[in-house]
Amino acid sequence: LHDQIVRVDRYLGAFIDSLYRMRDSASIVFALTSDHGVAPSVDPSVKSRYRNVPGGVADIIPAVRALYQGLRATGVDTSGYWWDDGFLVLEPEAFARARVNRDSVARVFAAMAMKVEGVARADLVSDLARRDTTKDAIARRWLHMFPPDLPAAVAVTLKPFWYRYSANPATHGSPHDYDAHVPVIFYGPMIRAGRYDEFVRVVDIGPTLAEIVGVRPLERMDGHVLRKAMR
Repeated sequence: LHDQIVRVDRYLGAFIDSLYRMRDSASIVFALTSDHGVAPSVDPSVKSRYRNVPGGVADIIPAVRALYQGLRATGVDTSGYWWDDGFLVLEPEAFARARVNRDSVARVFAAMAMKVEGVARADLVSDLARRDTTKDAIARRWLHMFPPDLPAAVAVTLKPFWYRYSANPATHGSPHDYDAHVPVIFYGPMIRAGRYDEFVRVVDIGPTLAEIVGVRPLERMDGHVLRKAMR
């Protein structure tokens, strides 16, 4: 990981140096963030400051395979069914052709997933949309992850510090704070130097950059201008 960060730092340095040769550095501002956080390692063979945090591997694959076999037996085209990092996709057309109720299948899978050790909740995406997302952060984060044209049916949330695999990869799709919180870094002559520990969101980047360059957004934006970080 150290080697990875060193290389990223070099790539960014080369990019910024070449950009400054092309344009006046006084007219450039950067915004940098990351796509997700990372779950701390709970593998006892790996030294970590979170070593005593309870956790483990939640093996959902048997439930995924059982559902797959059941769908084949009922004549559902299984090309419209797949399991990704934490969510199940069910293509409505495949279920309509086979005259199988899609929501019933989704609820069966959610019930199977809830029996797996390490699973905190298994929600139908249609149920998530009816929750109070101002209070249910997990529902809000799942809903924000799915594009409108993706027929996601079930979202499975593991307990904190649990993995879906036996290895310790960087996780994607976890709605817990350690995976959802990322840094936001601005740099340039228009930025006031300092560290600000107040809670902000990555959607604040767009409005802030628009304010800096004097552009009025043409539609309503989710974020707000981070004026404390601006000169």
